[in-house]
Amino acid sequence: MTITIDDLLIDQRLSNLLFSEAIGKPLNVGSIHDPFASTVYIDQLASLGVDYSESGVLKPVATDVEIDRTSGTIIGDMNEYGGLSAAFDGVTSKTGANSSVNSGASGWIGKTLPSAKALSRARVYGANNNGFAGGANPLVTIGIYGSNSTPSGPTDGTLLGEIELTDTADESAGRDILAIAGSYDHIWEHTIRHDASPANVNCAQLQLFENDISDMDLRSLPFAAASVPDEIHLAMLVDGDDATYSVSRDNGASWVSCGMTVHATQFDGRRLVYSGAVDVTGQTSGSQLRWRCESTGIIPRLHAAAIWAE
Repeated sequence: MTITIDDLLIDQRLSNLLFSEAIGKPLNVGSIHDPFASTVYIDQLASLGVDYSESGVLKPVATDVEIDRTSGTIIGDMNEYGGLSAAFDGVTSKTGANSSVNSGASGWIGKTLPSAKALSRARVYGANNNGFAGGANPLVTIGIYGSNSTPSGPTDGTLLGEIELTDTADESAGRDILAIAGSYDHIWEHTIRHDASPANVNCAQLQLFENDISDMDLRSLPFAAASVPDEIHLAMLVDGDDATYSVSRDNGASWVSCGMTVHATQFDGRRLVYSGAVDVTGQTSGSQLRWRCESTGIIPRLHAAAIWAE
């Protein structure tokens, strides 16, 4: 394999991208490296559907919406006392006797939905007189799972989120569990109590939420190239879903789609460096470079961008 000067330059610029993101400051070293710790290089007037609330991250606006509790089919083994239906009757404050219960040390309950949903979080309610674990206040673990095939048991799926808590007598306020990305049509909670003499686990109510995701159109402000470019390079540091990217040399009067591929993986494999290049000689002549990121129905989480001309 032959390593060219161009290869080395691209790797150096991608290294600069990661460095600028790490220090939270833009770099201008023959190319602009813009970490989203600030929005100094973002055209907020032209951008639409962008959530700026999380430090160092730009993403689409997403609003929690509860999944219809009456839809789908109930699954699980918490079928004692109030039975399976009690966890989806809309009543969040009820006694253990009226809750969905398993008389052992663990139990699970959830839904097979009519279509796959991208869960954003779940809220699990315990009983108002003996919490999640009847008869004591032990340490309790509650996990949220998802699967696209019928589960054979409480852990036969992907763990989407989990909390650990010391149970209290009144758990009618509910406990939120955030979920990782992914779409599933079988979603459930699994409660485990950690004590020597377990007797009953309760679920008074299970609420499932999905994101109502806005379409995002994120645009940079222009960067001045030294001369009119024939080719523009773009790199993005992203976790979550991928998106669609385009670039411009004429200050956004027109845009050219820029195909991106994964160039490197950072940390736990969730943060990816995407890079691409595109010929822009078909655009009106100009040296004001801009990039654009668009998404529909997905949540890319953007940490930094770099753009340069050849």
